[in-house]
Amino acid sequence: MGNDLAALSNKTQRMLKLLDELYGKADYLDKINFSFTENGSTIKVNKDGFHAVAKAVVEERILVQTRAAAGPRASVAAGLYSRQFDILFIDKNKIKTKHDQGVIVHECTHALGDLQTVQHFTVLSDESVAFLAQTMWLKAASAPLPTHPDDPEYNQIFVQADMIVTKNKLTEGAHVLLTGADIVALRSAVKKVYLDVKDDQRVTDAGVTRAATN
Repeated sequence: MGNDLAALSNKTQRMLKLLDELYGKADYLDKINFSFTENGSTIKVNKDGFHAVAKAVVEERILVQTRAAAGPRASVAAGLYSRQFDILFIDKNKIKTKHDQGVIVHECTHALGDLQTVQHFTVLSDESVAFLAQTMWLKAASAPLPTHPDDPEYNQIFVQADMIVTKNKLTEGAHVLLTGADIVALRSAVKKVYLDVKDDQRVTDAGVTRAATN
């Protein structure tokens, strides 16, 4: 019994530490509460969902590896999520600001979609949802939205995401269901950054399939 309680205590402590590592302060997640539906798949983006991602990491259903992120934004990215391998890559050396922490929230949103098996989403919508969650987190953390002088297309993604937040009163905490019609401008802004992604290209991974190990 004592060993079981000790194991539970250790797991709880790891969970609390992980919530801070992934999301800065857990209360920044309090007012993130929206869903998005497309092609018969729906993602629910909220505090419980982000906690589920952390729980999946603790249970090793999603693995965390520390290395420099790969991909088109490797020079600025603090993290990357691999749907294929169910791995969250985090470069702790690059997490220096709230903007960097927002990138981790963005990647955790992809992990959340993987947990909820949203394989029918288009890639552009999947990215749009992650940028929307990232924008809401930045606003909750009282951080300004990105204004990189050499990357206006990237900045415009957050301008469009913020317009969705304002129009749909997403910072008030009440649940809001969004559809493709709500994110048209945001998808267009994302497309200008993700030039190699086709409009109808879908996320096809089957979700997180690794069994819990602890």
